[in-house]
Amino acid sequence: MKNLITIIAILLLTIVNGNADVRKMTFENKEGKDVDDLHIRFTRNNVEWDNDADHTFDNVRHNAGQSEFNFWGTTIPDGGSATLTFEAPGEIKIAEWWWTKGGNAAKNGDQVGKSKVDNGGSVLSFQGGPATGNGMYMVALNGHMEMFQTQPGMLPQQTMNMFMGFIQAEFNSGGSQVLYFVPQSPQSLYIAANITGDSTKPLTLQVTQMDLTQPLLVAPFLPSRLNLTTLIEGRYNPALNKMKSDYIDVTFRSQSPPFNNLYTTSCWLDSTGKAEAWTYGIPDGLPFFIQVNHRNTIETWSALGTNMFTAKNCAYNFTMSAGSAFGANQKLVGAKFCLYSGDTNQDDVVDGTDMSAVDNDAANYASGYLPTDLTGDEAVDATDYAITDNNASAFVGVIKP
Repeated sequence: MKNLITIIAILLLTIVNGNADVRKMTFENKEGKDVDDLHIRFTRNNVEWDNDADHTFDNVRHNAGQSEFNFWGTTIPDGGSATLTFEAPGEIKIAEWWWTKGGNAAKNGDQVGKSKVDNGGSVLSFQGGPATGNGMYMVALNGHMEMFQTQPGMLPQQTMNMFMGFIQAEFNSGGSQVLYFVPQSPQSLYIAANITGDSTKPLTLQVTQMDLTQPLLVAPFLPSRLNLTTLIEGRYNPALNKMKSDYIDVTFRSQSPPFNNLYTTSCWLDSTGKAEAWTYGIPDGLPFFIQVNHRNTIETWSALGTNMFTAKNCAYNFTMSAGSAFGANQKLVGAKFCLYSGDTNQDDVVDGTDMSAVDNDAANYASGYLPTDLTGDEAVDATDYAITDNNASAFVGVIKP
């Protein structure tokens, strides 16, 4: 088990709408040097920073209704941390976050360390209707036992609020794990173990039901996993059979028109072209298309919409043939087929607009994590322009059902 890079403490308010979320997050700096900016991109646009809650940064650049926040102006030493609280009318999840140094109100600083992703985790579902007997049950965690009442307001304790506090305190006692809570009713609760930037540990509970007339169900609620293989043209080196890693968005689309969005998730595409996309909302046996998006590639769909999860697992490989993509819409690089690079403005076509954007940034010696950097070397130059020019000349664009 790898050491956890970041701890995020998450509290879900039970007094607001059941879909509302509040997350208090602590981001640790383990990059080996001081930083003074924190960049966060959420998976949704309506997340708001609560600056009335405890916070480390006082300065932020953020456009209302947008998913990105840039906090700046406070030095976080190596081994230090920054704490911030966010609110949203639905689930709050980070698509990516990273540290920088030297930014200010007008510009970003230089990135320090790698970007990190908000991974999903193990989920347990606690269910039990109104108890017909005494309604009490015992929970044991890390050797600590506590009794709870399934009827709020009844002794010995009010069930869900106390239960959340109990598990939060016990599970985070080692400073290495995090939970968030989704109350479904006074007798039903989802608990998800969640971290940022690293793998997760399982949550181990023992429940002894005291009310034999109303059993309490403790059921695993695990994600379905798509094991995806895909490569990005500009970032792929066929001589090494490696690519520069980056984030991609994976969308599961229904099989039939209008191809509704079943679930979208962000995931890390590693140097071998492997990614693991998680979803909690698609049952086994339901067919779907796979749609892949990257910040400067052409949106690409799977050839068929007959993919499905079996025992919560599915695998798909775009790299074996052009025909793995809908409309054979991929480019052969070496011996592997890749997503077309060059759509820097994400308008579904590589054209003169993209060429101009790359040309301008190259002329200005632009550097950093930019959509015009197609090769992933953090410098915009003639190599990036050549890729865009070639694909524009070939009239490359999105092909989908």
